Amino acid sequence: MDDLELALDRMKAMQDQMQKQQGLGRPIISAFFQGYRFISVASRLFYSKEWETFHDFLFYYIQHLFTEQWFEKENKNTGKSRHPILVWFDALRQFQKRNERSDAKIQSALMTGAGAAYLGLSYNLYLIAHNASLQERLIRPFTQRGTVLRRKL
Repeated sequence: MDDLELALDRMKAMQDQMQKQQGLGRPIISAFFQGYRFISVASRLFYSKEWETFHDFLFYYIQHLFTEQWFEKENKNTGKSRHPILVWFDALRQFQKRNERSDAKIQSALMTGAGAAYLGLSYNLYLIAHNASLQERLIRPFTQRGTVLRRKL
């Protein structure tokens, strides 16, 4: 096998792995440059010195979408009136504090239900924004001349 074939095989393996991790939509576009993490969401560029990983971005992204004011308002609610997103967020932060280590900048731990719910919601909101054309392609087969076809249930 020559160098070109080897390079093509490696590229194909990387593409297959990315598709398994991220699905068929647009890939995550992320770069680290001069101390900043840059992440593209469709045509918008987000950046921070605080984000070491894509998960760090997801923590920011959901709060960016719902706004700081919304989080502050919802944080005042208690009990059953507390929004599930805040319940997940609080449980995730408590879990992080219990499992935080001072010897590592990037840490890992088993995922909890609250963490999966919170980060899953943030990632899905990111995917929707990052793959707007994918949404159109998914809906197009169910439309005809601008009219939605309805199935009888």
